[in-house]
Amino acid sequence: MATLRSYTRSLNILRKALDAQDDDLTFLKDYEMVINWIEGSKYALNSKKTIYIAVVASIKSIDEYAEACLKYREKMDSLNKAVQTGYEAQTLSVSETAKWLPWSEILKVVETARLAIEDCWSLQEYLILALYTMIPPVRLDYGSMMIVPVEPAKPVGNYLVLDSHPYFLFADYKTFSTYGILRNPIPPALLKVIKEWIEFSDEYLLISKTEGGPLGDVALGQLIISIFQKHCKKNIGVSILRHSYISYLRAKEMPVRQSDKLAKQMMHSPKMSMIYRKL
Repeated sequence: MATLRSYTRSLNILRKALDAQDDDLTFLKDYEMVINWIEGSKYALNSKKTIYIAVVASIKSIDEYAEACLKYREKMDSLNKAVQTGYEAQTLSVSETAKWLPWSEILKVVETARLAIEDCWSLQEYLILALYTMIPPVRLDYGSMMIVPVEPAKPVGNYLVLDSHPYFLFADYKTFSTYGILRNPIPPALLKVIKEWIEFSDEYLLISKTEGGPLGDVALGQLIISIFQKHCKKNIGVSILRHSYISYLRAKEMPVRQSDKLAKQMMHSPKMSMIYRKL
């Protein structure tokens, strides 16, 4: 289930796109306008689904929004079914096929981005690609990740813990109820990229907006698409990245224990872990 922060970010994206005021919900009554904007946006299926979830969660208990809520829920359910069907069948939609890149080609894009570094923001773009290719790719959980020197006593978000043995700590992600707090070690190659970026970054954020402040998960998803569009002319999003990575591992015929470990590293559900066993 999406978090409250994710709901807020999704609603703010709609407010900005549709010229609504901060904290305003009344524009959601015009469901045709809102749905047309979401469906016409460049967001991937999962991101669109997240936006619909945020809308439904925000208005479902308000009687005057009942009709609009029904329309949004229909779209949400339709997208959820499409995403789940794709996962279970391990097949691509028509739009995903047009965007598809095998893992070997994705790694070439990463190298192209590395060679194109010319300022701190192109370095951040390379960092983002490294985060999704040098370790098993998670969802958009780096969007608001904070940098801390020691692990918080009561973590409430996602963190890069820069102690003597740096690691990622995830405490705010979709399948938290399944795995709880996750601590993922950082391989040396990725740690090198992170340390290069930290010299230029916001002092407490792993990834930030150009004007400062956390980038956020939805904006991170859009930035990933933009980076691939710039370097290979394809709109590759995080869902395709994750799908391509899994496909790359199919030929390896992973044992059950390894497939379960991969599912946990990628924060997939137990059901997805069972799908891995069929790959």
